[in-house]
Amino acid sequence: MGNMGSNPAFVTFNDTADGKTKYSLWVGGKVHVADTVDGPYTAAGPGCGGNPAPIFHNGQWYGTSQGTKEIVTTAKLGGDWTKHATIVPHLSKGTQEDPFMWVDKRGNWHIINHAYDVGDWQHCGNSTLSAHVFSEDGKDWHMLKPDVAPYAHTVHYEDGTSHTYNTLERPNLHFDATGQLTHINLAADLVTQDAGCADYDKCPAKREHCACTNCKYADHAGTIIIALDV
Repeated sequence: MGNMGSNPAFVTFNDTADGKTKYSLWVGGKVHVADTVDGPYTAAGPGCGGNPAPIFHNGQWYGTSQGTKEIVTTAKLGGDWTKHATIVPHLSKGTQEDPFMWVDKRGNWHIINHAYDVGDWQHCGNSTLSAHVFSEDGKDWHMLKPDVAPYAHTVHYEDGTSHTYNTLERPNLHFDATGQLTHINLAADLVTQDAGCADYDKCPAKREHCACTNCKYADHAGTIIIALDV
């Protein structure tokens, strides 16, 4: 898929047409479906946008995409996507991206995002990092104010150490069989910490300084899985 294949999504669902369990892979702006998790996967039509965050809820597909500005819906993969809701609340400053959407066991809707502000280039441990919007019905969306980050820069480890990551991106969550959140996966810049990387030459959208969120382009990056304190 090239560069546009980044940040894929995967949803297991019960196909309302035949009652069978199916597997869907969302990547490169398209949806691919298979009868087994091992495939083969067949293209089923367009997805809900780049950096997709799809869910299958009460027999209907819903999704949002990179900018997290609206929810779209379709009754069947391969069908037309129509607008379901506008997401009005956004952070006071910065950009929201990399959405992950779910409906909790009480029926409330949630979306968490990585967030950043390219004006943040020092004291990265205090820079804009994440966002959370929520809804009772998937139609009317809200955000706590002043801005409340659903996850923060500093991660605490079992050996008593901690690490302040300058950026933690592409959040996605694990749940147990009861629907309780258990872990969060994040893409991390594994090198740069609170001090940032103001003088990095390899830095897209560089102004006078390299923003905290862009240090990753010249550093080593990887995935971390964090157990939630629940």
